[in-house]
Amino acid sequence: MRWGSLFTLVAMFYVYGHPLFDGYRPLVLNEPFHEFHAQLGSMARDYSTRAIHPLLPYFENAYARVLPLVPRTRTSVQ
Repeated sequence: MRWGSLFTLVAMFYVYGHPLFDGYRPLVLNEPFHEFHAQLGSMARDYSTRAIHPLLPYFENAYARVLPLVPRTRTSVQ
């Protein structure tokens, strides 16, 4: 199986596990899809905490360097 197919399959299972689809799937599959959705969401939040937050100071420094170049007529981003 190629990586694209695997990613598509995982994405479909994740979306199908959302509580919005509770009435559309068989009751037998509710619990496994809910667990998969929760686990994948938890893993994504954990990755964000460990990988993205250490990079925030670099983004803030780059923003501080670019800010003087942005014309003052535009609205400020907060």
